[in-house]
Amino acid sequence: MPQIAETIKKSLQHFRQLFLAPTGVMVVTASLAFFYAFMEWLFIFTKPSFLKTLDFSEKLQVLLTSSGLLVLVSLVVLAPFILASMALKRWKNIHFVTLMLACLVPGVMLAALVLILVDNFTYTIFHFGIVNSAGFTRGLYAFLFVAIGLLLFTRLLEFTSLVSGYIGRRRLTWRLGLLGVILALAAGSAFIPMKTNALASLRQAEQTMSPSRTKLPDILLITVDGVNAEYTSIYGGENDTTPFLRQLASESLVALNSFSNGQGTIASITSILTGRPVVDTRVLNVTDMLKGNDAYKHLPGILADHGYYTAQFSNATYADAYKTNFLYAFDEANGRIAGQEPLEKALSAFYPGTTRIFIMDVIERISDRIEHIFFISDMANPYEQVTEAPTKFADAEKLDHVYELLATSRQPVFIHLHWLGTHGPKYHPENQVFSAGKAINEQASFSQPFYFDAILEFDQAVENIHQFLVESKQLDNTIVIVTSDHSQMWTNSRIPLLIRFPDGEHSGMIRENVQSLDIAPTLLDYLGYGQPLWMTGQSLLDESYVSQPVFTAKIPKSQKNSLTGKVTYPESKPPFYEFGRISVVVCDRWFELDLNLKQMTDGSVKDYPNACPQSITKQTAFDLIVEH
Repeated sequence: MPQIAETIKKSLQHFRQLFLAPTGVMVVTASLAFFYAFMEWLFIFTKPSFLKTLDFSEKLQVLLTSSGLLVLVSLVVLAPFILASMALKRWKNIHFVTLMLACLVPGVMLAALVLILVDNFTYTIFHFGIVNSAGFTRGLYAFLFVAIGLLLFTRLLEFTSLVSGYIGRRRLTWRLGLLGVILALAAGSAFIPMKTNALASLRQAEQTMSPSRTKLPDILLITVDGVNAEYTSIYGGENDTTPFLRQLASESLVALNSFSNGQGTIASITSILTGRPVVDTRVLNVTDMLKGNDAYKHLPGILADHGYYTAQFSNATYADAYKTNFLYAFDEANGRIAGQEPLEKALSAFYPGTTRIFIMDVIERISDRIEHIFFISDMANPYEQVTEAPTKFADAEKLDHVYELLATSRQPVFIHLHWLGTHGPKYHPENQVFSAGKAINEQASFSQPFYFDAILEFDQAVENIHQFLVESKQLDNTIVIVTSDHSQMWTNSRIPLLIRFPDGEHSGMIRENVQSLDIAPTLLDYLGYGQPLWMTGQSLLDESYVSQPVFTAKIPKSQKNSLTGKVTYPESKPPFYEFGRISVVVCDRWFELDLNLKQMTDGSVKDYPNACPQSITKQTAFDLIVEH
């Protein structure tokens, strides 16, 4: 104990020899704020993300705006300490302690930055980081964060003392001029790019028709992850995986040959919600986002303009409307309510798009890690959950939210529910029918018996929703759409699509090839709304519907490291960027062009039910893809 006391005494004596000045503290704080934003910008820019495909000018704007905002926020937090130190200047000890406390602002930023940098390094090189930590290791991270933070704080005080000494030797006008330049640069970077919400009128200006129905129906869009049509009993599959949907099909509009427009969940759902192909939305990978005017062009926004309450229950990381930059689309998405968070509300108002998403990403990256190591909340590993599916997805919780919203909303509702239990590569069905006698924890990746049980579980979930609508007397005022985002393993296969309209209207079968981007125009047609010019799909209710070649955009083929298990993709670069393959389906034939390998493959759609009059050649398919 005497040794510890002596050490503390020497440390205090050392600190008393330091010279701290308000200007020096402010300069150091502003510099660290900029450096923090720059390092996060550099990391997110160099990893696969939405920043990769932006113009350099837009990338630079993201950096300048975010760093300018962080500098201003840091200086605002610092201001009470600086003002207090100036007011207490005659009491040297109190004045010094106040400036020491002020240095906690840059100190916390420095400690947070080191934590982020170390975690980035260990996870990138060794595939281990805070997200993998548990128990003792998790607590060890917290201990090291505090210990290193204190060490860095002492070094920061010494550095701030040097800066204060250098600046202190300058004239007052020079010091004030320096602070003025810092504030001007920060304010200019933060405020000049601010935008208004004038673009929000884009959709309304294109809506020239009024709804023809006096009572607007609720709309329930249900997308199931990775289910082929041939694996369901709606379409004659060998296993009775969808007994309820088979019954529901008798009073629904059923497309026998429906195809997805995007390989992954985010691409296909964006096409469904916008009625536009992926080459128009440019949303293909999980890191892509709607940009500019495209952020306002979508079905949920049109419905919201006409009085609908819109909600999405999907996946906060891989299929989230907010992160994909659907603006003025959903009142709530995956547990977040639009405008509920003051910070996000302000950012959405003044920085719609890239800057807002970048800033929110930076905030989440550090807050998630801090909360995890101090046992406040568990940090999820969305990549592991989606690629390995080691645990069951929380689909049942989504159902509870759907029931609650249907029961309590005073507005007509549009709900998008995305079911992930069929995602794979591992499945966790509550009841084992097709996989009876097999151990769930010993299943191989994409084991079909477990996959069929997962489809059956989804079928039972839809039956429960149907029963709720019947019991609450809402069935005949609800449009229920059931489809899949894409096929299992992203093959060129048919996916299920059935639409149950109120009172069983428009029931029957469509034998022509249709596509996911036809769903939005179909709903608008039923409601009596005009279809915007930017929505390129066709209404399935239109008697003049003409089957078109169906194009599907896909990411490049990946490679998996046999030692680490890490999946990597070719670098996103011109001229195709994130686009790796484009396929086209014409009648029962598919053709796929690999944009990186410059190779074309083709084949027949599995279990295609129609007879095709004439097949097309590879050259014709190639020309169609190039034109698309």
